[in-house]
Amino acid sequence: MKTNKQKEDNMETNKKPSDFANSMFDLSKSFTKISKTATMYARLDMILDMKLYLAKEEKEIREKIQHDEVI
Repeated sequence: MKTNKQKEDNMETNKKPSDFANSMFDLSKSFTKISKTATMYARLDMILDMKLYLAKEEKEIREKIQHDEVI
């Protein structure tokens, strides 16, 4: 039978996370970082698409203005 001191000592050694737990925590941090990076790339892609759309619209409007000035 274990004494209270032995039980306390055993509990102290069990407080350290296992290698598996550390690996899972690191993996979780990696997923979070990947998710944040993917979100930023998605936002960047959306902004670039909007810039292309606006450039096309600007070109069409300038062409209409030039066409109207000629007439």
